Amino acid sequence: MSPHGDHRISMSLPTKSVTLAAASYPGGIRCYTKLIGGEVREASLELSDEALGKAMRDGNSNIVAATTGWTSSTLPFKVHPQSSLCTIAWDAHSQSVFYQDEAGKLCEQRLTEGKHWKLSKTFNAPKVTLGTNIASVASPRDRKAMLIYQHENGSIYYHTVSNDRWDVAKELLHTKVNGRTGIGATSWDDLEDIRVYVQSKKHNIRQYRKVSDGDWQVTEGVVTSTHDINDITAVGWGPKDKREVRLYVQDEPGNIIEYKSEDNNKKVPFARGDFQQAAVRNSDIIGFVRNVNAAPGFCVNLMWVDTNQAVQQCIYNGKDWLPPAKIAYVDPLNMPGLWDKGPQFDDHDIATAVKNAASRKYVSEIRIRADNGGIYALALAYTDGDVTETHGRAGKEQPTVFALSRGEDITTVWYRTDQKGLAGLQFGTSQGRTTQWFGSGLGAFGRLDSGGHALIGFAGAVDEDYSNKIVGIRPIWSHVQPRRAHEDVAGKVASVEDVLSRVPAESAQIQQRAAGVQAAQSALEPATKDAMAALADLTESVEMLHGFEHAKTGAQVRATERRNRFVDEQLAVCDEDAKAVAARFKAVAERVAGLPSEAQKLRAEIDALQQKANHAELEDAIKTKIDEILKLKAKFQKELTSRTLQVEDATTAANKSATRYAENRAAGGADQPSPADTKGPQNPFGAASAPTSTAHESDETRDWREQAEKDAGELAYHVAHRDFRAACIARLDSDLKELEGVSARLRDALKVPAVAKAFEEVAALEAQLVTREKEIAELAAVLGELAPLCGQLAGKTGSKAFAKALLPIVEKVDAHAGLKGLCSKVEAHILLAAAQRLAA
Repeated sequence: MSPHGDHRISMSLPTKSVTLAAASYPGGIRCYTKLIGGEVREASLELSDEALGKAMRDGNSNIVAATTGWTSSTLPFKVHPQSSLCTIAWDAHSQSVFYQDEAGKLCEQRLTEGKHWKLSKTFNAPKVTLGTNIASVASPRDRKAMLIYQHENGSIYYHTVSNDRWDVAKELLHTKVNGRTGIGATSWDDLEDIRVYVQSKKHNIRQYRKVSDGDWQVTEGVVTSTHDINDITAVGWGPKDKREVRLYVQDEPGNIIEYKSEDNNKKVPFARGDFQQAAVRNSDIIGFVRNVNAAPGFCVNLMWVDTNQAVQQCIYNGKDWLPPAKIAYVDPLNMPGLWDKGPQFDDHDIATAVKNAASRKYVSEIRIRADNGGIYALALAYTDGDVTETHGRAGKEQPTVFALSRGEDITTVWYRTDQKGLAGLQFGTSQGRTTQWFGSGLGAFGRLDSGGHALIGFAGAVDEDYSNKIVGIRPIWSHVQPRRAHEDVAGKVASVEDVLSRVPAESAQIQQRAAGVQAAQSALEPATKDAMAALADLTESVEMLHGFEHAKTGAQVRATERRNRFVDEQLAVCDEDAKAVAARFKAVAERVAGLPSEAQKLRAEIDALQQKANHAELEDAIKTKIDEILKLKAKFQKELTSRTLQVEDATTAANKSATRYAENRAAGGADQPSPADTKGPQNPFGAASAPTSTAHESDETRDWREQAEKDAGELAYHVAHRDFRAACIARLDSDLKELEGVSARLRDALKVPAVAKAFEEVAALEAQLVTREKEIAELAAVLGELAPLCGQLAGKTGSKAFAKALLPIVEKVDAHAGLKGLCSKVEAHILLAAAQRLAA
């Protein structure tokens, strides 16, 4: 935390049990705490230097106690459930609060003129670890400050601001630190000397020091440690030649301890100091130095939360620590039960992976052992098979298992406490289911949630005197919101929208390739005509050969050498013509061979593209989900009606017993209360206060008080479950609205003009391709038969032999309409008749 007081995560950062921030300004103190729902409460106290100086001289810290004039309010913004807080007081009317918003972004809210909070537009810190500690040093007089935090890569980063202008983020020496590090910082001389303290990977505390505009200097191991330190608070004072620094951290049992260095310029390790106080584990420690008009000219204010959940403040006057003063009580809903009866446990390490949204790891089961005496054992199982350690009492009894369905998360925990701590538990889910009540159904009732975030683990405490029975509990909530009923189909519709957005481009590519197939088919015509012309030439040459042969054999004059030469020469012509036919038909067959497969490929792509317009299955899934939600809503409506009646009955009973209790006290059922009883403690943070004293009650008054407390607990129980049902119905209404919107998006995606036109074009193209594919396939088939036949034409020894080889070729040509139509030189039927006559 700062000396001025004060996302989807992959590194190990524990969930804070209590979040505090505070800063002083000339004339007062402002403190901030985070409530369970993300609200931020402010408590402020006007405290002059004179009054503070007098308190230091008198050795009395009561000037900062809860009864001395604290005022409180709720700030107009919410923070993330895992967010830390940090604050800088610029003056009496100007304040900055730094936090991570509900999306995990690090933000600055600025109070100006004591009236309005406004989100800073100049502050920008990207890629911040969710739940990071945040520290600051500031020079309000010069309007300068430095903010330090942990980057998502594990390193420490810082921003500087001067006159409200923030500089870009810078990394602190590229040095990785322990994943669970606290961050402390202090400064002197208007930021001319800055010290930052973090925990190294070896668990020791490391110091970074920057003097003026120089480079950062690192000193390792100023404090040695063997455990994770969740929070480091640093304060410093003194002149340049003898500066003193104090560090405050929690030891493993949870005590706040002090380390001091009286001359840190010599880089000596810190020595153990005198301060030690018990505190709630994993809670913030706040420290700041304030100048006062009394010796020694300054004081140190330290704030923490004790094990009774009271915010304590202690003042150091330069020599001694004054007795602690109680400021307020933090909301006990954060940590119900008792926390100082024995060891504490924390599921943080296994829950770390769950905090990373990308890990897709969720709680799948709650395993619990309990009876009317309380909760004895508790464990969680996860969707990836991991299981937490079983917390509490060891035993052979099998636990009761509450299994979560796919997409279901624990979002609410109800509890009861009594004088022995945690008495009972019940769980509610994101789908509106509730478990049985585990443990005792008696005691003070309360509820734990974090604005709908999913449970990922537990921290708690056990009582060694009761064989490690669980007596304190605190849920660890994820920054991930539970999965909603519409999310699956919404994701699918988003994918459909993305797919459909590419349809026009894909259609254009298909049409372009189809045009190429058409062009290739058209280009075949000249070559095929040439092949038909060569076939006609061959037929003519064979017919001439037949004439020469007939003239030779039927001549009156004996055959002469000249007649033989005519036959031989014509035979050679036929042979050349046959080779030409073979070559041309082969060339055409090769060119047409690849076209059928290309056309088929295009047809398949068109079919696949057209399937992108068919979303009947998705539409059915949306309709099914809507029907399921409507049925569940009707069920919840009935339960809400029943719960509302129970609230009415419980209200009547609670009012009756409360009235009888008040009447009994007014009638003298209690002795005269002491002044402390009548005044009662104030609570600036607006959380539950310490209980009113009952030391002077009569027996009858005690009976009515106990009855009133019991009835109030029953009323709170029924109200909580009524509200839970109402929240479930509201969530279902939201899901219905989302699903209707998703369905409309699906319909609209198909109606986009460019998409609709693309589907029309590929439909028309498909019809053309069907015809073209058939033509090409038939042509390829017949050419596939003709090519080898044509290859057998050459080498024949007479017209009859040529004619017999030619006849099946001409028959196939005459039988194929496409080839037949390309016989432009001599019609196919004439060629067929000639071949038949010659072959005979």
